Amino acid sequence: MSLKLHTALVILLLALPYAAVWADDAQAVESLRRAAEGYVQAQAPAGAQISADAIDARMRLPACGSPLTAASGAGGGGQRWTVAVNCAGPQAWTVYVPVKVASVADVVVAARNLPAGSQIAPGDVRVEKRDTSVLAQGYLADAALAVGQMLSRPLAAGAVLTPPGLARPSVVRRGDLVTLVSRSGGFEVRTQGKALANGALGERLAVENSSSRRVVQGQVAADGTVEIAL
Repeated sequence: MSLKLHTALVILLLALPYAAVWADDAQAVESLRRAAEGYVQAQAPAGAQISADAIDARMRLPACGSPLTAASGAGGGGQRWTVAVNCAGPQAWTVYVPVKVASVADVVVAARNLPAGSQIAPGDVRVEKRDTSVLAQGYLADAALAVGQMLSRPLAAGAVLTPPGLARPSVVRRGDLVTLVSRSGGFEVRTQGKALANGALGERLAVENSSSRRVVQGQVAADGTVEIAL
């Protein structure tokens, strides 16, 4: 056997016990994940789902002789946290673990493909659990709030309904002849007028009085009349 090969074998044999000790004394990767998630969970809103990013299972850190501690690293808070998991000794170390926070709640979604301009019926929508932290345009939590409204844009099945994408159906359309109703105490005055725009239930609408030609503002009622405040 050559001297070089003999030397290499000796070095390998000497290293094996230390490698075994290193593997036996390594800090469990799962403990890093638990420490990071526990830190965020204690500060996150109720019902939030916490999940740490995958940690490389090949990572080898000396086993910590004291309980792990955690603190917010750079970028802590909101939907993404970076948690510093620390060991005080005997060999001190710090590992930064990314953690995601998902705020899961009931959200109204399209039950089928819906074209723009369609009026939503009960069978057109359903409720699913979704991460609301990524819904920048908002969402509806109750399907009843969507029924009867109009879609201002097309929606694919499973897409989230958002308040900006919904509009109440028009009770009055531009150019319609409407009844203007003015009330004061026990008195009521009615006159005719022409709607100057489309108007949904409860919206304020400009109407031209047919008699005086004055433009007045009123609120659209369910029966299509426009109520004028005195």
